[in-house]
Amino acid sequence: MILRGVLDFDVIRNQDSNILFINECGGGGGGNLFRIPNGSMVILQRGKVKKRVRVVKGDASECDFSFASLSTSTARLFNVKEEQRYLLVFNEKTKIIRMFRSPVTRSNAEFKLDRNNLHGGSITLGGPFIDDFGIYSTRKTITVVRGNLCKTFAIRKSNVESFDLFFQLTAANASKFGLINGKSYRLAYNQITNRLVILEKI
Repeated sequence: MILRGVLDFDVIRNQDSNILFINECGGGGGGNLFRIPNGSMVILQRGKVKKRVRVVKGDASECDFSFASLSTSTARLFNVKEEQRYLLVFNEKTKIIRMFRSPVTRSNAEFKLDRNNLHGGSITLGGPFIDDFGIYSTRKTITVVRGNLCKTFAIRKSNVESFDLFFQLTAANASKFGLINGKSYRLAYNQITNRLVILEKI
């Protein structure tokens, strides 16, 4: 059987270099990867790089996106950086977990008009938007793209508590991007280019 899941990676300085820690979150992303028995010995592989590791599973929790962690030395071996998103594919027969960079995340979010005209240079991201799309915590700006229009905004995190993903722009910017208040849109975010592409209205 093939098990797979998309996870965000942490790099932990004092973690055992022979451990791959994985933690399932209620917010999703882990797929069926967490069927791997706790304590399993596997071969972790990225490209031609391989290392034998033990899988240690955390307690499933209500965090926003499933994650994994490696020690500093093992992360360096696999060229894994903090907060990078990967697809992990486990073959139960060969006991190999293959790692594939998964920088593009697609999901739906509602557009809500930002009525504060002082926010013309920013985009407000609400609910678990930042975690679900894998936007690095160090990112202060993001480039929004729709068709031929491309504009960079400062990132604002909404103070409104919400389980649903939403984003906000001022009326002037909404008009430029052709966005309708209260409508949901299909979005795609790329961790490498730091671009949020607005696709079709749902």
